[in-house]
Amino acid sequence: MKVGDTIKREVKRRGWSILRTSREANTHYASIHAFLTRDADIRLCVLQRLCDALDLELRRKKRRK
Repeated sequence: MKVGDTIKREVKRRGWSILRTSREANTHYASIHAFLTRDADIRLCVLQRLCDALDLELRRKKRRK
C-alpha cells in the first residue's frame, strides 16, 4: 500500500475537510487539494507535515541489492 493511500484513508476516517487538513499540516490549501482529489505528486516536506499532523510515521523502504 502506498503512503498516499494511507494518508487519504486516515483523513477520510477523521472526517477532516481539505481546509482543516491544510491548517493542521500548516501547508498550502492548493497542495492538499491537488493531493487528496487526484493523484498529484506531493513534495516530501509536505508529506512529512501531513504525517506529523495525522500522527503517522513516515519510514523509508529498505532497498534490496
